[in-house]
Amino acid sequence: MRRLSDSTVRLRTIARGWYRPALGWAALAGLVLGLGLAVLAALWPPLPELGGPPVALWRSDLGRVVQIPLEAYVAGAVAGEVPVTFHPEAIKAQAVASRTLAVRRLQEQAAGGTATITDQAARDQAWSSPEVLKRRWGWWRYPFAWRKVAEAVLATRGLILTYQGAPIFAAFHSTSGGQTEAAENVWQEPLPYLVSQPDPYGDRGPFARTERFVDRAQLAGRLGPLEWRGEAPPLKIAGRHPSGRVSRFAYGSRVYTGREVREALNLPSTWFDVTWEGTGARFVVRGFGHGVGMSQYGADGLAQAGRSYEEILSHYYPGTALETWAGR
Repeated sequence: MRRLSDSTVRLRTIARGWYRPALGWAALAGLVLGLGLAVLAALWPPLPELGGPPVALWRSDLGRVVQIPLEAYVAGAVAGEVPVTFHPEAIKAQAVASRTLAVRRLQEQAAGGTATITDQAARDQAWSSPEVLKRRWGWWRYPFAWRKVAEAVLATRGLILTYQGAPIFAAFHSTSGGQTEAAENVWQEPLPYLVSQPDPYGDRGPFARTERFVDRAQLAGRLGPLEWRGEAPPLKIAGRHPSGRVSRFAYGSRVYTGREVREALNLPSTWFDVTWEGTGARFVVRGFGHGVGMSQYGADGLAQAGRSYEEILSHYYPGTALETWAGR
């Protein structure tokens, strides 16, 4: 027992010997990093104010409506919608699309429509507060990342996309899979500037191709019971849109739309193939999102290839004009 106690004492002594210097070096490194960031921030020229007319924004984290300048709202929407690692031209394209949607909603408000814009992507578009962004990016990265977003917003300040003089429905999605979708195949309403067309870089990124296995019990719970004889059940793709996305899906005696299947099974998109694997179905999916309008990862690919944000927007919203909003 005595020898074990002596060994323990020696180990603790050694630990104290290296722990204290290491702690000191860590504190010094933190101090140097903090001073460096402070000096860099001081040397940076200050950014102009992200102003504009007030936007009534429902913040779900606060549970209330706040008033925020339009351009500040656009910056939060851009930060919530695309990775800050995107090319600056792709971020500018997103800023114009996000601003266009916001202006369209502001005009609806003036006409007696919905009173507020929400921070929810399912209804309007994603929006992230500074508090959320600091947690997401980290306190040390936040000033640099926020500046990159703010510069893209300021570079396009007041610019919106119009068709025949009115703000467009600037739909966008994460990843097209290589071909965008026409508006009428998703929302049953054709729009001349939201047509299906090739997306040269839309088959890249983390969501270009994914797989999901859905077992028999999940299929029955979400699409209904399915009885059959033989090895494989009677489920198959019964029709596709010209873009390649599923229009009709045969499931026994039922026929669902591709959108119904996507929503029921929580698939990334309606562009999928399906095979039966004994205890369930494997879905191999291309892209992420509804596929209409601008593909965000596709836009980043175009920007990396040298396209400007004006060219990117012209590609995804053909026939539209880039104008300065008179109400800014």
